[in-house]
Amino acid sequence: MKAGLKPQVTIGKLLRPRSANPGRTTELAVCAAWMFVLCGSATSAPPLAVAPAQAQAAAVPSTPHTTATRPAVLVYVTARLGEVATCGCAPERGGLGRQATYVAQLGKHADLGYVEAGDTFFHNWRVQPAEAPRLVERARRLTELLASQGLLATAVGECDLAVGLRVLEMLAKDARFPVLGANLITPEGRRPFPATAVVTIGGLHVGLVGLISDRLGVTTTHSDLVVEPPAKRLAQVLQSFSPRPDRIVVLAHMSPAEAEELARAVPGADLAVLGHGNGRLPVPRLVGSTLLVGSEPKGQELGEVDLIRLPSERQKSHRHVSLPMSLREDPAVAAKVKALAPPPARP
Repeated sequence: MKAGLKPQVTIGKLLRPRSANPGRTTELAVCAAWMFVLCGSATSAPPLAVAPAQAQAAAVPSTPHTTATRPAVLVYVTARLGEVATCGCAPERGGLGRQATYVAQLGKHADLGYVEAGDTFFHNWRVQPAEAPRLVERARRLTELLASQGLLATAVGECDLAVGLRVLEMLAKDARFPVLGANLITPEGRRPFPATAVVTIGGLHVGLVGLISDRLGVTTTHSDLVVEPPAKRLAQVLQSFSPRPDRIVVLAHMSPAEAEELARAVPGADLAVLGHGNGRLPVPRLVGSTLLVGSEPKGQELGEVDLIRLPSERQKSHRHVSLPMSLREDPAVAAKVKALAPPPARP
């Protein structure tokens, strides 16, 4: 194992926010929707009424195991851009209150883990200096809110650096989840963010790796950061896992084309969750051994991957889940979202 590449272990637990008790109709709808676990479906799922999850993010024992009595599902969001209310799009949809409702009911039928793939905290790659203090405070409160919803990890995106490296390091230090940036390094050789996190979802040990594209101009706009080539760094990090987790998931803050290049150049990951811009892939792309997936930005919808089925039925293991306005919001989460000022409009 090379120096400086020891995987980071996250110890925690997905929290269960409160929600109203759904009726029998909702229970039947959830059971019907979860037939994809048994029968397979790569299509978008119908909206469900639900309430958050119950996955474990625990210290990993030395010998991994793959025994699971329930589905182990990874729920992901692509490019939140600081948005926790509805997306501001047509038709209106999304919002953390609806996400909480959906995920909670899903957690009754599966063991869950929730991740994002960067551009989580801020709405744009730069902000006006006069806005910075308010946006930093908003990002701090957003971090607390996402942690309460069980976020296991996110990756560094260029928008997360909108107020500078030091601010993002401060947010990451205070967060109850890791902010991963395997290929970010300072000119002095310091790595400001962990490369990996290893968590347990159901009976599976899952290794998470955070990478950002070297084509987004980060080094140009931030002289205190160097972006290493993602392929070179991923190859190093994959070798650092000892023992190898049951699944390896790359939180890939890059375009679909770059993610394809990465998967071809460096085989070994099971899944790559896209996180830059509109990285939605209507149908997952299988590149070598890696399945590429992405959802609509700003929390309009969720993506789900059944990690147990992933190795043998890769494309059938994924689905998109819409969060329409008709889906009831979790009242407690909705109140916290209302108290959080919306991000400024993107220019």
